[in-house]
Amino acid sequence: MVSAAEERIRIMIDCVDIGSFSAPFLHDDLIAALCVKLEDKRIPVEMLVTEEPAPISRASPFYGRSLATLKKDESFCRTLENYLKCHEEFRSAPLNCDADFIAILQEQQQRSLDLLLHAGNGAKIYRVGGSPITRCDNFGDSLERPLVAPAAEDVVRTFFWVRDDEEAIFLFSSHGTSEQPMSFWTYSRQLVNKFVRYSRAIGLSTNSHGVA
Repeated sequence: MVSAAEERIRIMIDCVDIGSFSAPFLHDDLIAALCVKLEDKRIPVEMLVTEEPAPISRASPFYGRSLATLKKDESFCRTLENYLKCHEEFRSAPLNCDADFIAILQEQQQRSLDLLLHAGNGAKIYRVGGSPITRCDNFGDSLERPLVAPAAEDVVRTFFWVRDDEEAIFLFSSHGTSEQPMSFWTYSRQLVNKFVRYSRAIGLSTNSHGVA
């Protein structure tokens, strides 16, 4: 989808670096493809982040649990080993507490963010409301989050990628799911237009130069 873009890429997600831990090799390929569009094609890339920058997406099955608890989860251990295969520079880093793990994820997030911000004219990456994101920091030193049921409107969120305002891939993400939910692919003009209007309404620009 990214490679086919000729005019614009719009993205709405809840974490700047979503997918970088669970699928690091694919994620690196994706960042590289976005940078090609920014540098070689000068195609605007606009990203709306619906949460404050965080080390792990709320949609991840690993969200909200301490590193000590995660290390008892075989799925997490396999995912971590794959992540370290992709990022060997972190293999020698300490990994004894939440703060150690957060530091690794934060450093990698900042790398991805810097690549997108400095490629070509730079991606436009914003919070809801329009303020730009330039740093992935202030993550705190704990991965644990209160096990309090969120408000109904926060349980399910829509994430999407829109190409040229003509094609979209989207999913409905629930917090802490054991598996990533199914995504959908559409050329429906009516549905794509809804995504575009929604993104404009809550923070994405109507052009490539800033927020509306």
